[in-house]
Amino acid sequence: VHIKKGEGRSFKAGGFWIYDNEIEKIEGEFENGDIVEVVDFDGYFLGKGFINTNSKITVRIMTRRKDVEIDDSFSEDGSANDDIIGNITSNELSPKSMIKSFGTSFSLKTENPKLKICATWGRYFEDLEAPYAFDLKGNKIEDLDEKEIWKRYSFGEIFEIDINNAALNDETIEKYSNGRELVIIKTLKDFETEKEIDNKDKDGYVKIHIKRLKVDEDNYFISIHMINDLNHDQGNKHRPNIDKCLFQPSIRIICDEKIQTSHIELLNESEEELDFLYRKKP
Repeated sequence: VHIKKGEGRSFKAGGFWIYDNEIEKIEGEFENGDIVEVVDFDGYFLGKGFINTNSKITVRIMTRRKDVEIDDSFSEDGSANDDIIGNITSNELSPKSMIKSFGTSFSLKTENPKLKICATWGRYFEDLEAPYAFDLKGNKIEDLDEKEIWKRYSFGEIFEIDINNAALNDETIEKYSNGRELVIIKTLKDFETEKEIDNKDKDGYVKIHIKRLKVDEDNYFISIHMINDLNHDQGNKHRPNIDKCLFQPSIRIICDEKIQTSHIELLNESEEELDFLYRKKP
């Protein structure tokens, strides 16, 4: 499925739908319900998904990775593994569920923004030495026999990054590029907290995933996500490890004062029609 030049903006901003009026042409034989590949006007791979030419939403994207096979092992969140990141927000990030990330995206008129990022999150650890605790109603509890007491600790790290010139000699940074798309993964190893972590490598880390996608000559989409990459108990199938969940995560971003933000209209005609039809429905 070939997308028209300048179309597919909502998908490129993190959406999962390709609309009928965004499509230039469809090559090859298929039946509705088949998995098809979607490419941009210049042949750049965008994703794979289910096609239905009877719907205004012609393709529903399931993955943005070419090497992922969509079969019975494919998970409900649209990925066969944890490397695919969608625009998912949550008050709690659990490595036992499919939700491992949250973030934001915006558009700029420069390919090389200089960003200052502040990432914060909370974690709970069992407190074996607590002399007392409080219940949910604020009542003091002094008899703590056989009760699990958890104490919240705050974590955070502030760092600056130059997208094009991110230091590859920095062991906390991984960088990948295929021309139109640039990905930077920053491992937060210098976080501040009052909690002593005996072995950080064994505990795992929180990471910041930064992606820059060129939309056209003057606009770039930037997406920034926090990833929970803590090492959890693979054998615990009943509930996530409380101490490996992130609570109240937040990302604050400051751009260079010289950077201009850009507004790209994401609604096309099909989206506007659907938006009108469902305007009174939750």
